[in-house]
Amino acid sequence: MRICKIKIMKKTCFIISIVLFSLASKPVFCGTPLVFIGDDHFPPYSYEEKGRLVGIDVEIMEEMARRLNLDITIKLAPWKRLIRMTRDGQCDGSFSLFHTEKREEFALYAFSQPLHVSRFPLFFKKGRAIRFNTIEDLYGKIIGINRGFSVSHAFDAAVEQGRIRINPENAVEENILLTAGGKIDGFTNNYDVTKYKLKNSPRLREYKDLIMHTRKSISDHRNAYLVLSKRASQIPDKPGMIRRINQALTEMKKDGFYSALSQRYLE
Repeated sequence: MRICKIKIMKKTCFIISIVLFSLASKPVFCGTPLVFIGDDHFPPYSYEEKGRLVGIDVEIMEEMARRLNLDITIKLAPWKRLIRMTRDGQCDGSFSLFHTEKREEFALYAFSQPLHVSRFPLFFKKGRAIRFNTIEDLYGKIIGINRGFSVSHAFDAAVEQGRIRINPENAVEENILLTAGGKIDGFTNNYDVTKYKLKNSPRLREYKDLIMHTRKSISDHRNAYLVLSKRASQIPDKPGMIRRINQALTEMKKDGFYSALSQRYLE
């Protein structure tokens, strides 16, 4: 009888250990999902389609949460509101933010792996003899840009000196059409955004194989990160959470999740 009791006690202790370990392996947030805010109209990264939130960054967030066994809610908001909510602790985190010292005052960055990298090559019409190695290669040319956009210090200086002419437009679609029609020499824009537009816009789909791009970017690549709000009350151990997020994002990059997702949205 005593032997039986010992066996039962050992089995009970084993079960309790498993339960305690499983509870310790994930943070508890009182049953309330963590709220992350993304940019509300930024295809292919975050946007709404047929009543669903979709996009490269949205799906990365969802997969990260699945791997970490986190319960999250993703919402989209205009950019200025996103920044304000992150600063004031009205959300637990947001995506995807470029790094600045000013934003470090209110945000903790998951630096191990950006959600996406913004790069800005020169796009041009297939068959045109155009290249870009240095800014001097663009002298005497007409280059389309988004209105109000600062490309780089060297590019902006060349524009101010009259060495490069620019064609500012409110949307990249117009510069794509002008480039395809030979009205301007080319344009610069976020690579992923442009590829997505060429693939999905009914106006632009026919130019998908006509618009080429340089390997080299006109401006520096900029990483866009997931951040936690420093004022988020639901995450008591924010550095610990950042470490777990960093590990998950790094694993997702290594195992090909990032590349497969990008190919599905852009190719």
